[in-house]
Amino acid sequence: MGIPNSVQMMIAFPNRLSREQMLEFVTAAGSFESNVFICDQEVRINGKGLLGMNLFFLSHNSNEAFRTITLKIDGRDAMAASEYLSNLVKSYLN
Repeated sequence: MGIPNSVQMMIAFPNRLSREQMLEFVTAAGSFESNVFICDQEVRINGKGLLGMNLFFLSHNSNEAFRTITLKIDGRDAMAASEYLSNLVKSYLN
């Protein structure tokens, strides 16, 4: 029984991120070997791409402070990436 190569989790994600937060998330996601995807209903974007992240948040106008999304991470360091990125997102909610 080895380390899982795929992690999928539902997390609360802020509806609005500052440029700095978005860049921080994309940079952090890019530091891992694993693929990182943010999924919301029918939409799936690459969490390592700044343009996709920007368009994703611009297209979701809501008065709510956050929404629940699925963070899907595939690769050898998926567990480490999921732990780090989920904690990073939690820090944006405070």
